[in-house]
Amino acid sequence: MQLGGVAMIIDAMKLRLALARQCKGNKDFALEAGLCEGTITKLCKTDSRVRNSTVGKIAKTLGVNPLELIKA
Repeated sequence: MQLGGVAMIIDAMKLRLALARQCKGNKDFALEAGLCEGTITKLCKTDSRVRNSTVGKIAKTLGVNPLELIKA
């Protein structure tokens, strides 16, 4: 995680597990979160650096703490 609020790294495996726990596919989840399906697909494939607001949208939609999704 980068201090200063520029970006965090989402752990792809943690994201896939959180989506699976809620039985959500990339397309439906992306619509709920207000993000592009391509963004969610990319994040599920590889650990990726994203804006804090994106992590927040994903965590809020999944109902989890953002700490559960970022790379430690």
